[in-house]
This record gives sequence, structure tokens and C-alpha cells, in this order.
Amino acid sequence: MNKNNIQIIKLLTNAEVLKQCHDNSAQRYLFYKKIINFFILILSFILGILVFSDLKVIDEIINLNDSLFRIIIGFIALLIFVFALIENYLNLWQKGIEHDNSVKIYTNFIRYVGKYKYDKDIEEDEKDFITREFEFIKSNTPIIPDDIFIKSKQKYLQKEELSNYLEKDPFKSKKEIINILKNKDFQSKIIPSEKKEVEKEENEENLN
Repeated sequence: MNKNNIQIIKLLTNAEVLKQCHDNSAQRYLFYKKIINFFILILSFILGILVFSDLKVIDEIINLNDSLFRIIIGFIALLIFVFALIENYLNLWQKGIEHDNSVKIYTNFIRYVGKYKYDKDIEEDEKDFITREFEFIKSNTPIIPDDIFIKSKQKYLQKEELSNYLEKDPFKSKKEIINILKNKDFQSKIIPSEKKEVEKEENEENLN
């Protein structure tokens, strides 16, 4: 494996992370759209009932006079307008579709470049071509919010760690592996003096 192969593997890793980022972004925007549409639907339903119902019947139930009844109808209509305006201004559906299309683009890129991952030696011109393709895709896909990028990369790296550990010990549960990896990460971060104290406490517990 030469340096070009390593570069391609790094590109594939970045592509996987960005694919996950766009997938999470698409789900977020489409979820927000569903929430707004839900409120619009409920408010429209309530407004329809109030408009086409008999004021005398409503007055007997909740004691509303004509002026207050009209204010409530106007307020609900205003809420529907505001929610519709927010949805249109944020352009949630379009953003969700753009990120979803980006997922498909990165999926195709990963499938295409994946075959080079196992080549013994990748030529310089092949590496340059794949790199240009990757940069072209990045520049023509939507911007990813920082919080989504961080969460998506964490999720991807955690999956990689779980996958690597499962290859060594496939019979452990996910919860056990996570605890082992967390403890391993904690041990790597503590300073030598603290590590000795921890080992001493563990040895004392084993003796007891």
C-alpha cells in the first residue's frame, strides 16, 4: 500500500462522514417541516370547526360572546399564516431534499471509489482524479451545520471503534464494548501518578 492508497482511504472516510452529515441534516429539516405542518393542520381543523359551527352552541359550552369569538378565530388564522410563512421562509422541504440528494451523491462516490481501496498500487493520476471528484462534490453540496458535523463524525468514529472491537471479540454485547472503550479512553487520559493510584485501588479490590 503506497501513499496514494492511504490518501484514497482518507477520502473514503471523509465521504462516509459527510454522507452521514447530510443524512442527519435531511432528517432534521424534514422533521421540522412535519412539525410545522402538524400545527397548521390542527389549527386549520380547529378554525374550520369554529367557522362552520353555531355560535349559540359554542356559547352554551364555553360562554363566548360574539366579539371574543371573532378574536379567537382571527388569532387562530394569524397563527396558521405565521406557521406557513415560517415554513416558506426557512424553505425546509427544499433543504431536506437537497441534503437527501447529497446522500445519494456521496453513496455513489463511495461505491465507485471503494474498488480502489483494495488496489495494490494506485497511480498518481488516479488519485488526483478521485481527489478532484471529491472536492467537486463538496463544493456543490449544501453547507453542513457545525453541530450536525460534530455529532455525525462522533457517531461514525464510534461505529468504527465498535466494529474494530467486534472483530476481536464478536460475542460481547454493545453495552459491554462501550464500557470497555470508555474505560480504555479514561485510562489513556489520566497522568501516570493517577494511573498508579487507580491500579493500586483495583489491586486492593481484587485482593479483598
